Amino acid sequence: MAPSIMEKTGLSREDAYLIFVHNVQGNLAVNRLLGWRRGPEFAHAQELLGAYSKGGLQAVSSRHDSHSSS
Repeated sequence: MAPSIMEKTGLSREDAYLIFVHNVQGNLAVNRLLGWRRGPEFAHAQELLGAYSKGGLQAVSSRHDSHSSS
């Protein structure tokens, strides 16, 4: 996943790995919170967190782009 994050954002391997670890740990916590059950609650959480992650990657990419051009 880190190479995919690097490609999408232009981040270094270290920064991309940091984001990857954050996402993995967050996903584990949400699954634990939902009792590891799939269903409407899980689908809603996946949709919500997917949108949050996408927006976060876009924000990081924009931040990286503005720092690179300085």
